[in-house]
Amino acid sequence: MSNSSTKTLKGKALLDKLQSLSNLTHRERAKQCGYFTILMMNDGRRKIRLDLSNFYDAILLAKTQEKQSQCNQNAEDNFTEPHNRYQPRAFDPVLGSQASPPLESVVLGGVEGVANRLKSISVEVRLAAISEALNYESSGLDLIIEALKDSSGQVRSSAYGLLRQRSELKVKKALLDYDLLLLLTTLQDWKIENFNSKFGIVNVISTAYTVNNTDDLKLLLKDSQATNLTALVCCIPSVNFSYNQGITYIIDILFNAYEQLKSLKALCLDYSQGWISLGDISAILKAYPKLEVLQISGGHSLDVSPLKHHHLKTLILDTQLTEYTISQICQLELPALEYIDFCFGDNCYSRHQPDAQELMPILSGKLFPNLKYLGIRGGKDYNKITSAVARSIIVNRLLVLDL
Repeated sequence: MSNSSTKTLKGKALLDKLQSLSNLTHRERAKQCGYFTILMMNDGRRKIRLDLSNFYDAILLAKTQEKQSQCNQNAEDNFTEPHNRYQPRAFDPVLGSQASPPLESVVLGGVEGVANRLKSISVEVRLAAISEALNYESSGLDLIIEALKDSSGQVRSSAYGLLRQRSELKVKKALLDYDLLLLLTTLQDWKIENFNSKFGIVNVISTAYTVNNTDDLKLLLKDSQATNLTALVCCIPSVNFSYNQGITYIIDILFNAYEQLKSLKALCLDYSQGWISLGDISAILKAYPKLEVLQISGGHSLDVSPLKHHHLKTLILDTQLTEYTISQICQLELPALEYIDFCFGDNCYSRHQPDAQELMPILSGKLFPNLKYLGIRGGKDYNKITSAVARSIIVNRLLVLDL
């Protein structure tokens, strides 16, 4: 039975309501804004089911509409007469201009140019350079072999794919000695460093900054380089917030900061220092469409609403998972997922260990078509799990099976 007594708020009305509920968690705000359904149980009791997925979508849409409205208003305020609008300005390019391009824009040719482009900070430029390197025989192959060590998993995978098609002895030796785990994207692709507000964010590409308390997280979000940051580790002990807040407090902060962290590709939420309820993490996947790595350590009672995420490659869950949580993960649409690692823990709080039947949706090969790494640690009856994997359609896709 759907909710009929509370209106589902959208647009400006939703944003205005959220302002008045800023002291509440997103779960509590969702209920106040009408994003829930009342279910009648068999025993006559009523149960409230929150619709967090649509709640997050509505917030993001409302903020986008608000931003677009502001842009339209600014455009109207800056409107000029037609005869002035089409006059070239001092910095506009003019057709037929004889001005020479800046020296920095000149692209070197030959194998030296390929080597130079492989040092670019742009992943797209490096990917194009790898393909071009094949035109330069032995010297080009040397560059592709060197690209196996690139900081980008995408570049490494591209280089590996090209080399697998070659028969040269040096190529075969390089592939034989190569660690296939480097083809997968994990936090190891970034250097982990504690965030220091005195120095701020210095390296946005290759460094994952760690914040150890909520104050540092808020200072990081105010940094002028936050919009270019690609990796973040939140290692905040549970003493930083009340039991009722739990991890949802941090998730709320990160969800609201999606514009400040619009380049984020890797996020680790580390709560291994405290026994804490995790709640629904769908907000993270909704707010960060470029995210490639999501790692959660510690805690219990993890939830995730059904959704589709086009770029997530790595999902590492080192927490107290339940059969229900596994079924929720199996409802996610993650077409780019290559690496999934379930670690069920071995401490006294562990109440559930997976069996082969629970993992069958993943082993069917229909859920995650690009899966290359499957980790199942802390489980039970590994003989049955291993046998199920061996008989599954994904066995020939996997690079690694970690039991």
